[in-house]
Amino acid sequence: MAPIKELIPGVFFFFSLACFGAEVLEAKKKGAELVKANVITVLPDLPIERVVESVVKGVYQIQIEGGAILHASEDGRYLIAGDIFEMDINQAELINLADQHRRVFRQTKIKNLDSREFINFGNLSTTTAIVTVFTDVDCEVCRELHSRLSEYHDIGIVIRYLAYPRAGPGSSSFEKMVSAWCAADPQTALNKLLSGEDIPVDTCENPVETHFDLAGVFGAKGTPVIVLPDGQMLYGIIAADEMLAKIKGLEN
Repeated sequence: MAPIKELIPGVFFFFSLACFGAEVLEAKKKGAELVKANVITVLPDLPIERVVESVVKGVYQIQIEGGAILHASEDGRYLIAGDIFEMDINQAELINLADQHRRVFRQTKIKNLDSREFINFGNLSTTTAIVTVFTDVDCEVCRELHSRLSEYHDIGIVIRYLAYPRAGPGSSSFEKMVSAWCAADPQTALNKLLSGEDIPVDTCENPVETHFDLAGVFGAKGTPVIVLPDGQMLYGIIAADEMLAKIKGLEN
């Protein structure tokens, strides 16, 4: 049996789901029920959230807890691990259909966070848009992005930070970020860390590990991780005017 981690996501791999229990075959279930039953038979530990029809005829979308997506043929015989792209001939571009689901997933997860978990930079009362950034205080690109915050503020973009110390729990970066989130003035503390300064060590009940785990669920592969209002995930430094154009494009 292929490990679950090998199925999410990548290029297309096809796995035969042909010979599974007599109960599934005898019941002659169709559509989503048949797909789900066959997948559970072959991969009983796969945490399926739901199975729905995809936009592609004859293909069902299997939504996995954590935001991952698989697909299967409607006869329940073939499992497809990989994203499906729509070829938009008019715009001459590929549209990642699975990522549209992942964007909604990210939106929902971020929306469900307590507002007190974010460290905000910018004026929330006059904002044009709010952009979420997973940052690491020991990441040079994160520091460079932070040094440009005034450019975002000038056009009304608020940057709200979540913690993503890539080295993980127990690392120096992790402990620094715990100290920032536990400081009497978290904004000043995080500003100092992202400017290369030290801050006093502190500890308290904090969301740093939760943020770290969430970035992992989102599939983050580096820092900074920028999440736009629609859940689109970007990496690195995006110029302020380019970011605003992307955000305005979401409204059209």
